[in-house]
Amino acid sequence: MDVSEDDGRHWRNSALFPVPADADKSFGVIQPSLWESADGVHALMRAKDGWIWRCDSRDGGLSWSEIYRTPLENVNSGLDLVRASDGNLYLAMNGKSAVAGGWGSRHHLEIKASGDDGKSWRTFVTLAHSDALKQPDGRTTEYAYPAIVEARPGWLAVTFTYNRRQIAFAEIPIPAATSATAR
Repeated sequence: MDVSEDDGRHWRNSALFPVPADADKSFGVIQPSLWESADGVHALMRAKDGWIWRCDSRDGGLSWSEIYRTPLENVNSGLDLVRASDGNLYLAMNGKSAVAGGWGSRHHLEIKASGDDGKSWRTFVTLAHSDALKQPDGRTTEYAYPAIVEARPGWLAVTFTYNRRQIAFAEIPIPAATSATAR
């Protein structure tokens, strides 16, 4: 991770994300998605083991806690998150892995929501799901590589690939005065 303290005029490397000492030598995490809270800076990352991992920084990203596994299952696919104007985090991701070892079909894409800075998550909406649809070559239909922003107050805008050939777009309203941890 690189850090700038002067609006991007100069950059310096931060410390690497510390991996647990008992992790396999081939273990690693990639593609962090960051957010800030009163407690610091946080990152969620994908890994080959079928889980989303997290680490936290209390000094603006200069140093990081040891990464730790979250309860969020993932098929080693890209993820993205945004803090919306309602204060909640919204995480676009592929869901539970159907195959051991973390690799699985990307036939399910959803948005999770958190009202407690990522300590707990609930399914907010399923963006796309298909067990039956097939690509021309016989592979299961794939929805992946989401990007999410709050395009205007109260509206999430999400893009993702459809079979790695097209880009899909969805606009989703955020219910007024909804707590992400409620329900």
